[in-house]
Amino acid sequence: MRWQSIFFDLDNTLYSHELAFEKSIIYTFQQRYRTDKKLQHIDEKEWFSTFKHYCDELWKEMEKDTLTYSEYRMKRFIETMNHYNIEMNEKEAKLFHDQYEKEVSKFVEPYTGMKELFEELYQTGVYLGIITNGNRITQLDKWKALHVEKYIPKERVYISEEMGVGKPDREIFTSVLSKTGSIPSRTLYVGDSWALDVQASMDAGMESIYLNTRKEPRQEGRSPLAEYEHFKDAARLISNRIKPGG
Repeated sequence: MRWQSIFFDLDNTLYSHELAFEKSIIYTFQQRYRTDKKLQHIDEKEWFSTFKHYCDELWKEMEKDTLTYSEYRMKRFIETMNHYNIEMNEKEAKLFHDQYEKEVSKFVEPYTGMKELFEELYQTGVYLGIITNGNRITQLDKWKALHVEKYIPKERVYISEEMGVGKPDREIFTSVLSKTGSIPSRTLYVGDSWALDVQASMDAGMESIYLNTRKEPRQEGRSPLAEYEHFKDAARLISNRIKPGG
């Protein structure tokens, strides 16, 4: 068998985080501000569009390490509110995100073909796991919503908050490889971020599939094993490669 172990990112790799994110952010906005006179005049979908704009703009800063993840989340909320001439502080930004984290798992729906692939991989005996950045409770809630405990038990979900290090630091990958006894050259990682997932996992000696679900232009760096926009296409390749002679 080509791979001894296969690890997956979580958000936008096993389910559409973009869709769950939009639904849960709008839901949180409605729950918190539907009776706020300062915000009642703002259409929630318009507000989300502005919020998403700042998410995307500030994400570039985070990838350059000029913002921490916590600073990124505070700033995207405050900048969005500033756009509507509404002053909000970091305390309210934190409360908003805390509520969002409690809601987001309700909107998680696995990509088509995910469970079929996991069942096939499970039958081969390949070690399956998840390596993800984020808050422990939030990421585990999403894992629970996917109903994949049979294939990836809780102890195989490796979360940056618990690990004390996050992607793109290669240490999170080398640590997981060491914990699981996985040989880097016989390990595959599937993720949606060029910098955080693809390049970082290859730096740790793993093979990588770029699941470019957001159709972003490829940046400079080494080429992954393959690039796909849809999970089902990545699943087809993995399925073919785990077969004898694949």
